Amino acid sequence: MESNNRKDPFGGQFGHIQVPDRGIADAGAYSILNGIMMFGLGMLAQENERNYQEKIQAQRIAELEKQHAYELRAKELELMGRAQVEAKQQPPQVNPYRGANTVAELEKILLGHSPSPQREAVLRELAKYPETMPLAQLPTATTRLLTGK
Repeated sequence: MESNNRKDPFGGQFGHIQVPDRGIADAGAYSILNGIMMFGLGMLAQENERNYQEKIQAQRIAELEKQHAYELRAKELELMGRAQVEAKQQPPQVNPYRGANTVAELEKILLGHSPSPQREAVLRELAKYPETMPLAQLPTATTRLLTGK
């Protein structure tokens, strides 16, 4: 190393040998430090990107699940609508007792059954209507009593 009169701000003179200029060493240290910081920032950026992608994917999954739920509900409503239409197309099953078409015929069939509280309730209800009335014209409440539904 050459000796010169210049003072090193970070080093000093030891006898007649001057410590080499530390600017090069400091630049290397700063370069290494800068590299470490850039690496850390890169890792942080990767982590942020990963979190962002996971968030976007979670939103997409939620949207797909929501869409799927809407489709299932629409299909369910469609099936319910079909069931209602089919129920309207089928004739009502008012006559659970074979061969009876009028109130009088049904009373005759019921009197042949063994006594029960349900039979007595049906007979009391049927007594309210004319004997020639067809069973298909009975009100819904009476029909429910007859069918037990």
